[in-house]
Amino acid sequence: MTGTEDLKEQLKKLNARATKLKMDLYNLSDNIQVCCELIMDVV
Repeated sequence: MTGTEDLKEQLKKLNARATKLKMDLYNLSDNIQVCCELIMDVV
């Protein structure tokens, strides 16, 4: 592979990783909201 092809491949991998992390963060924020609601129900 050339340097340009290597960089394109790295960029694809980083974009995929960023998308996965963004979705994980979104799911975490949903879980935090549910947990807070459960805590308020207990209180």
